[in-house]
Amino acid sequence: MTSYTRLGVSLIALGIVLAANSPARAQGNGQSAAVRVPDLTMQDVGVSFRDLVVVVQKQQAEIDALKRRLQALENRPGGPVVASTTPQADAGSAPKTLFKSRRNGSIIQAQAPAAPIELPGEAAPEAPQPPQAPQQPQPTGAPAAPRAPAAPAAPTAPAAPTAAPTAPTAAPTAPAAPQGPQTVPEEEERPKAEKPTEQLLIQQNALLLPAGTFQIEPAIEYDHYYNNAVSIAGFTIFNAIVIGTIDVDKVDRSIVTGSLTGRYGITNRVQGDMRVPYVYRSDSTIFGVGTGTATEASFNGHGIGDMSAGISYQPLIGSGAIPNVILRASATVPTGRSPFEVGTTTVNNHRVPTQAPTGNGYYEAGLSATAVWRSDPLVLFAGLGYNYNFPFSPGHGFGKIKPGNSINWNGGLVVALNDTVSMNLSINATQTFATSQNNITLLGSSSSDARLLVGTSIGISRELTLLIAAQAGLTTDAPAYAVTASLPFTF
Repeated sequence: MTSYTRLGVSLIALGIVLAANSPARAQGNGQSAAVRVPDLTMQDVGVSFRDLVVVVQKQQAEIDALKRRLQALENRPGGPVVASTTPQADAGSAPKTLFKSRRNGSIIQAQAPAAPIELPGEAAPEAPQPPQAPQQPQPTGAPAAPRAPAAPAAPTAPAAPTAAPTAPTAAPTAPAAPQGPQTVPEEEERPKAEKPTEQLLIQQNALLLPAGTFQIEPAIEYDHYYNNAVSIAGFTIFNAIVIGTIDVDKVDRSIVTGSLTGRYGITNRVQGDMRVPYVYRSDSTIFGVGTGTATEASFNGHGIGDMSAGISYQPLIGSGAIPNVILRASATVPTGRSPFEVGTTTVNNHRVPTQAPTGNGYYEAGLSATAVWRSDPLVLFAGLGYNYNFPFSPGHGFGKIKPGNSINWNGGLVVALNDTVSMNLSINATQTFATSQNNITLLGSSSSDARLLVGTSIGISRELTLLIAAQAGLTTDAPAYAVTASLPFTF
């Protein structure tokens, strides 16, 4: 009897222990205060009133904690936030399970969706969320579950909370910060330092270089003379009948001159220049054209020509109708081969040199003035000068020779087509008076040289300019045509 009594007490104690541990074990399986229990009857589970009270207290504690958190978030500054109704729960945690009581006293489980709600006071999450499949809209609210009537040893469970509102869409993207004005890269500046318009004026002695500016201008010029000379030995009657002989001579002459000119701006109003030429000359003359005694005589030669230097000064800086005025003094030194120093020979009763001269053989000094009017993109200029040729005695029985002085004038215009190209149109004329020998004027020794010049200037770089000019002779003493090309380089 004692043994059965002990066995019965042991079974009762074991049953009490199992009944006490069942709710605790079920409670320990949840990670976020959610208890999952099988759908069993009250008698099978052995849930007591005390266990239900514990569960309700835990739910109430979570609700209180959530209220305190909401109150704290509302008090802090910030924009709307997205918060979850399940604090301390991961995104992938299971939804909550709440106890419900049936009429027969059994316990059922009701799942509340763990959908996030929008709460003010907390910054939106910064990390971008991966795209999600579109969700079906959920009802904004659900009716509360009906209360079960009081049952013995089982009080009514609290009503289910209202369902959470539909999860909000992703937070709107913040507007992009306004950007400052974009810096547009400037177009590469076109070459302007060479000033092609002004370079043409410098070549015409109508403009001076700035102070401290040095310029070197290599140039090459080709002049071609073509002339038929008619000489009559006799006299004419009524300007139609010729008594005597008629000689027709054909002259063909080519002169190629390479030169190097240097210019330096001493001040903004004073400029110095110097020119060193090198001359190659080839002459061919046919005497007695169309006769049985026609004879050709030709000769050529090359060497240094006559060097020249000058200084320019600008006394007046004009404005409006008042022009800029530039005065220039120049001098030429007979460094070339004089025509009086070359040997001569006789061809068909004509004395011709055996070697081509490269200079004039005498000193020369000149003064000139140039006026310049500016009206962009047009520049007008006009100049007038006088050259004095010094007398000299070449020897060889020539006595004293006084070359005739000369007056020269020029005028034209320069127009800029764009920043790098300019055009020049001008007329250059020189009138030389007769030469005297031993104070006797030599008839036919005067000359008139007039030329029409058309040129262009092309800017290659900031310091380099290409000048090209073509000349056409307007008188018999001028070359038939001439072409000049130069490449001034400015430092």
